[in-house]
Amino acid sequence: MFEDALSLYDRAITIDDGNPMYYNNRAAALKRLGRLQEAIKQYEEIILRDRAIAALVDWIEIK
Repeated sequence: MFEDALSLYDRAITIDDGNPMYYNNRAAALKRLGRLQEAIKQYEEIILRDRAIAALVDWIEIK
């Protein structure tokens, strides 16, 4: 299920790479797949792209 979501978010980013929520949701899918280092990198990239979105990023629950 999350592998499918990851694939769909990759596709969405290819179509519209300016939507920060695609990156956030991609990171969340990586997190659910247990790919934590990749998720953390994705979250960091979101923050670098747009500081305003940093407050919305779903990375607080990474353990």
